[in-house]
Amino acid sequence: IPQMTMAVMVGCLLLFLIRPWNTSSPSSSKAVSYVTLDINPSMEFTLDEENRILDMKAYNEDAKKILSLVDIKGMEIQNAWNQLWALDQWNSYIEKGILEVGIYSSDDAIAISLEKELNTYLQSTLSDGHYHCSHIDDTVFEEAKEHHTSMGKYRVIQEILSYTDRYTIDELSDKSMRALYDILATFDASAVPKECMKQKEDGQNKHHHQE
Repeated sequence: IPQMTMAVMVGCLLLFLIRPWNTSSPSSSKAVSYVTLDINPSMEFTLDEENRILDMKAYNEDAKKILSLVDIKGMEIQNAWNQLWALDQWNSYIEKGILEVGIYSSDDAIAISLEKELNTYLQSTLSDGHYHCSHIDDTVFEEAKEHHTSMGKYRVIQEILSYTDRYTIDELSDKSMRALYDILATFDASAVPKECMKQKEDGQNKHHHQE
């Protein structure tokens, strides 16, 4: 009996020592912001309060292939982006397309701070015409989830649909960001990143969509 009592006491002590580790980890892994990257690959990162990646979501096959090439879960987002930008496959999309970055947090201060940080990163790695970065509002964030579309791309889709009912959300969701900006330029050229404007003026990026 004394041996059994000792075993129970040891077991209780081990549970007491282990339990704090298990209960403390979720509090340090709270989702506070979201970032989407769209070119043709469309992906989303869920971030904690330290801008570390808690989760990733691929919205299409191109994104699945890219994310399968890197091990970035748990990384601070700028370090994760360094991994992406080191991939030839990712850079081939960058060279041919336009990167749309969407940033959302229910806390505006967090969203603004993150947008500033990521804009600084983008300015150091891409020319102005190759990317656009936007702070997503609550409505776009929720509606994008309902339509299973990344929030950055959905923002541009909504801008297009504010001018015309020629397209459906599903039709536009399947298009690359360059194709979407090509359509948007027919309604509002000022909404298109600078390099697209220059290419359009040079006749190299004309709107080819036919219905």
